[in-house]
Amino acid sequence: MVEERGKPLAKQRDFILKQVNQEEL
Repeated sequence: MVEERGKPLAKQRDFILKQVNQEEL
């Protein structure tokens, strides 16, 4: 899991997830 966190793809996914969460709110 830590390795995936360092990947840029994981970072982008986290950013998108955050945006979706904000939109839901």
